[in-house]
Amino acid sequence: MAAKAVEEARKRLGTIDAVFCVGDMEANRNAKDAAGVATGAGHKRWVGEFPKVIAGSVAIDAPIWFIGGEHEPWAMLDARGPGELYPGFDFLGRAGVEKILGMRVGFLSGVLSDSFALELGARSGRDERAGYVEAELVALHRGAERLKGLDLLITHDWPSGIIENRGTEDVLDLVTRHRPSLHICGHHHLRMTTTIGTTQVEMLGDVASGRAGYETFVFNPKRGVERV
Repeated sequence: MAAKAVEEARKRLGTIDAVFCVGDMEANRNAKDAAGVATGAGHKRWVGEFPKVIAGSVAIDAPIWFIGGEHEPWAMLDARGPGELYPGFDFLGRAGVEKILGMRVGFLSGVLSDSFALELGARSGRDERAGYVEAELVALHRGAERLKGLDLLITHDWPSGIIENRGTEDVLDLVTRHRPSLHICGHHHLRMTTTIGTTQVEMLGDVASGRAGYETFVFNPKRGVERV
């Protein structure tokens, strides 16, 4: 599905420098990885298309940086840590700030859950691994403060206040404190656009839904990140 979305975007724009995935990429290499995925209500545990990507039968002709949602092979991702998972697929990690293509990119994997109070490294079960912990949130804030703000913020969960009973105060605080030019998120599989202060917020749908599952932007060092 991601390959189709990238191809559609390329036809419109001509060049794609980077793809950022907001989680639930389900980078399962095999059935063992898939068995470690927290599914939740109504979510099917499956291997998916990633083995085809690894084998080269599905090509995504653009570098991908991704964070994790709650439906990931977290045991494998945590064991490997941040970095290139396979050529062209770079796992950003649990939380932090990186400079990518000149942009200050902040990222937070997972969702708010009972894991929040756990110590780093204490998550062991499938459900525990699906959530972020307080130390990761603190690390993201410190990274953004060190770089004096963010250009792009990528989270799996939404900021609170957009739809009742959806989103988290943690993500809203990231947006309001560090004022990224753009914030992209997923999780609820609803396509919506709003603003929080000066930040453009894009909630993306499931990539399987087609155009609602992705958006295209251009980064300008003076004007920030803008939709094209």
